[in-house]
Amino acid sequence: MEKKYKLINGLYSGLYRIEALKDFEVQGRKVHKGQLGGHVSSEDNLSQSGNCWIFGDAKVRDWAKLSGDAIATDNCLIKDHAIVDGNVSVYGDAIIRGYAQVHDEVEVYSSSIIADHSIVTNSACIFGGNLYDNARIKDNAEINGIVRGNAEIKDNAYIGCHAEVNDNAKCFGNAKIDFENNGDIKICGSAMVYGNAEINGKNIVIGGDAKITNKVHTNRHIYHGFYY
Repeated sequence: MEKKYKLINGLYSGLYRIEALKDFEVQGRKVHKGQLGGHVSSEDNLSQSGNCWIFGDAKVRDWAKLSGDAIATDNCLIKDHAIVDGNVSVYGDAIIRGYAQVHDEVEVYSSSIIADHSIVTNSACIFGGNLYDNARIKDNAEINGIVRGNAEIKDNAYIGCHAEVNDNAKCFGNAKIDFENNGDIKICGSAMVYGNAEINGKNIVIGGDAKITNKVHTNRHIYHGFYY
């Protein structure tokens, strides 16, 4: 197999810099022969096949792997045993760590953190969100808040800043969870938020086995039954 890059001495201890050995294009960005890229611990971090590439000051280190046509750019960091492939774009100050996996057409940017055993697939967008534990994000979901535990966010669901989805909670359909005046919203237990539900305001807790399909506003605590 023809190699597309080589390793050269880098700027950081324990890391090499990559240098392109040929011209190619990835996600609309041109890479020219001799162009310097980001930083890796070894060739195991960046596949020689596909058009995946590390731009700017981005780093892929330890046992992490970038492959397919995925790109990492700006100051992002992919480390530990994380896997990033497909047509994924990781940029800004995003961090992907632990055993996290990011596949398909996902975008990860801003100060996002994807950690532990979280998995993000399809066309999901993580923009400043934090994912921990066994979080599952897929379809066209957008995450700007915190998702942890075994929580699952899918379809066209939106999780806004200052919102938390925990435990075994599920948000799907066109559900929208947002905030008002820096108020906190927590979805926990085995709660389900779906349909065209809209949750916004502050001091809202939805937990237990609650099922939400309608609008919920400020100062509500719902733990059981349907709210529709």
